[in-house]
Amino acid sequence: MPQDFAVGTDVAILARQFRIYDMDEYSREFYERLGQPQPPACGCPVDNFETSKIPILPKKDPEMLQYMEKKLGGGKVLS
Repeated sequence: MPQDFAVGTDVAILARQFRIYDMDEYSREFYERLGQPQPPACGCPVDNFETSKIPILPKKDPEMLQYMEKKLGGGKVLS
């Protein structure tokens, strides 16, 4: 029922819990007409995965670079 969906509440759908953080303007107007004004949007927690996506730059290892160049058939030319 529409009364089950409100900003800041948890809804169980197919044995999973979903939190409603915000609504679009159309949905807010719909609930206004039902006489159930919705509270303002509540903050969404930061996902640990999003914070872990900071890139780690590889160190430049001159010995590894020289090894890879020789492995690929290149390398320093000795005169």
